[in-house]
Amino acid sequence: SVTIRNQNLFAITTFDIRDRYIFDALVRQDQSSLFGADQRRQLYNRVSGAYRVSEDFSLPGVDEFKLRASYGTAGLRPGFDAQYEIFSLVGGSPTPVTLGNRELRPAFSKETEVGFNLTFLQNFTFEYSYSDKITTDQILLAPVSAATGYRNTWTNAGTLTGNTHEVALGAVLLSKGDMFWRVNVTADRTRQKITELNVAPFLAGPDGNTQLFRVAPNEPFGVIYGYSWIRTADELAASLKSGKL
Repeated sequence: SVTIRNQNLFAITTFDIRDRYIFDALVRQDQSSLFGADQRRQLYNRVSGAYRVSEDFSLPGVDEFKLRASYGTAGLRPGFDAQYEIFSLVGGSPTPVTLGNRELRPAFSKETEVGFNLTFLQNFTFEYSYSDKITTDQILLAPVSAATGYRNTWTNAGTLTGNTHEVALGAVLLSKGDMFWRVNVTADRTRQKITELNVAPFLAGPDGNTQLFRVAPNEPFGVIYGYSWIRTADELAASLKSGKL
């Protein structure tokens, strides 16, 4: 059985001024047995604000126009087994695989988001958001020196930066009696890059037998490296026929 203990404390407050200016703030402390022995507590916060422009300015065809911005921090907890040594049985004998890390910290993210919400022509909505995110103390399963007797260890190895654009368009196509039909279309694009790495570059996943993703400074997160690429349907058919795929 696995036992995980968590304790979270938070304080949150919201201000609405003249039905035009909205402010929100939060402070939260997380405590978890998943954090390393000397890293049991982590403090996070968030502050956000919005301005309802349409309350002060009349825009043709616009029912509601709101500008918003926020900044906050958050964390990603390590997995349960990251603190402990892991062995596998090879020929009936235990073989070291993963070196435990009892000083592992949660990954720490700082994110800034700006955007707007627009309601127009009564039945249509449009939303746009842009976010910029920096995550330090990324938790990675990285190789270790053979002198340790292990293959890898979970460690706070690097910094990841990224940004996201997101748009959403909604439309009420039918609203009559007890019938309501609304359609939403959303799209987003995310780009992430490893800006710092505290260990030597290495290849990772997607599983223990296949390593395709290169983890290195100034590389896009999730970039695939290989020596043979399938570019046409004929190449795919030949690979299937030969049993290479």
